[in-house]
Amino acid sequence: MSPRSDLKYLIDHGHSPDIMSSIAGNASAFIKEAAVRWFMLLDVRGSTSFGHLTRARMEVKEVSIEHSPDDPQKMSSKMVCELEVTPGEQRTSWPELLSFKELMNRNELEMCNEEGVLSQGCMTGIMDEGSAISLLLMRLLEDENQSIGVSQTFSFFFHHPAPPAGSKIRIVSRSVSATDDIGCCQSEIWDIKNHRLIVTGTQHQMKPSIVGDSASVHNRKTKL
Repeated sequence: MSPRSDLKYLIDHGHSPDIMSSIAGNASAFIKEAAVRWFMLLDVRGSTSFGHLTRARMEVKEVSIEHSPDDPQKMSSKMVCELEVTPGEQRTSWPELLSFKELMNRNELEMCNEEGVLSQGCMTGIMDEGSAISLLLMRLLEDENQSIGVSQTFSFFFHHPAPPAGSKIRIVSRSVSATDDIGCCQSEIWDIKNHRLIVTGTQHQMKPSIVGDSASVHNRKTKL
């Protein structure tokens, strides 16, 4: 039996070469592990993290570095994940008062809306993290001291109706461009059974500001 690649298993059993080898693609072990570790960093609060149950079930299937489909002279990072759409607990009523922590922990808010299909909010979160990580992986090839970027714009195009609970989806994320400060990345969600593209998202990011940069520049100018 091949090693599992869902994040919960990787968190519980560490990052041995055997486990990382279950992730397909030509990327190095360092890049594959970086993809997994950044999913884990986004889940740093554990069960109280927003989207924790969804993220923990995510299976990282492939991490590759390949020629860009738009420009063969440029390289692009590609990350493929799979995830089952799970229904939440069905409720007929809500408590009058609900704390933010309780709200985040409720299963029914994880993936499906009240109609029992994958919610647009969940799709947005999945594509946000997937595309951002794919862009980061491309930057890591040039500089290992990189951090995930800050979203500037995020646009979506919905191609088909959202799949119902019980469906399995494939999330394909790619870097488009990675300049000095601004990067572009894309993500697609596919309905595996019906071979349908559900939604496409394109995101522009900027590198995060480093605390102390402004002060350092000011000090240098003062000394001059």
